[in-house]
Amino acid sequence: MLLAFLRLGSLGFGGPLTLVLLMEKEFVAEKGWIKKERFEEALVFCKMLPGPTSFQMALWIGSTLFGRLGGLLAGLSFIGPTSILLALFAKHYDKLVAISSFREVLNGLQVGALVIICQSLVHLIWPYRYQTSTWGYVVLSFCLMQIAPRAEPLIILIGGVLALTLRNSVRSAWALRMPSGALILSIFWVHLKAGALVFGPGLTILSVLQKDVVEKFQWLSRGEFMDAFSLTQSIPGPVTTLSSFIGFQIGGSIGSLAALVGIYLPSVLFILFLLPVIKSWIEGRTWFQTFYQGAFFAVLGCLGASSLQLFSSTLTSVQHQIAFCVLMAIQLIFSTPLWVTVLSGSAIEWFIK
Repeated sequence: MLLAFLRLGSLGFGGPLTLVLLMEKEFVAEKGWIKKERFEEALVFCKMLPGPTSFQMALWIGSTLFGRLGGLLAGLSFIGPTSILLALFAKHYDKLVAISSFREVLNGLQVGALVIICQSLVHLIWPYRYQTSTWGYVVLSFCLMQIAPRAEPLIILIGGVLALTLRNSVRSAWALRMPSGALILSIFWVHLKAGALVFGPGLTILSVLQKDVVEKFQWLSRGEFMDAFSLTQSIPGPVTTLSSFIGFQIGGSIGSLAALVGIYLPSVLFILFLLPVIKSWIEGRTWFQTFYQGAFFAVLGCLGASSLQLFSSTLTSVQHQIAFCVLMAIQLIFSTPLWVTVLSGSAIEWFIK
């Protein structure tokens, strides 16, 4: 099992949904260790809980097969390869970006990452595209994010409460550096908050982390944040290992560890300790699904607002805009793997220049 998760973490390109499908293929279809019905049931519950879905599914599979210790080891095996790779990238970041050709590569990766963000937004909203109430939640949260961007957790909560209030009209559908202790605690808290409040796939973590890391504390520039996100899209593993880069840039190896513990600790607690209790309590209760859908639609609006800022700061030249349009067309026509789309951004940027 551990070797299987190490392989998924090392070779699993394609984003969170692809990683979940690879887990189903590995443990349900091929090995037959878990029944399909149990896997699908767990996936539904993981989607209803905050935190990165692919990591939560790794925890659930491990704990189902070998208890809580097995779940913890499965999760660590899954996120380990990419976390180490991103920490190494952060360690040598200044030297790498000083190379002009590497800067072009990162610029291309950023454009490719924007295509992935667009595709993810469309994928998330597509099943609900005909529901008028869905667009109401999305537009409302989008507008509230423009007015009070730091109140995102409250906006998400408002979405859930509003859905419960209107439940009769809503139908369910969906280098060691030793930094200061205060800094380490801040890194841990920022990532803990993101891991505990982000609903949906791991990509939605952008809208929470960006506000704190880039705008509130200004630990990283928007360009550095996008460099890290772009790299996570071009390498295997879950996108939430982005925290490894962020933490290392701020506080070295200890900062990287604090960020990773913060982002994944809520999922560990939810899946290994609380999920059995929650599952027995909410099964058959329609109100929770209604609440979750309202919160999820609010997340889509928040993510849209965050993505708009990324677009305005990344597509600053005609060269970037052309590359984005070309990549978007290729993605729509050929449905290329996500990692191919991101890497193609660098090739197109180089060719245009």
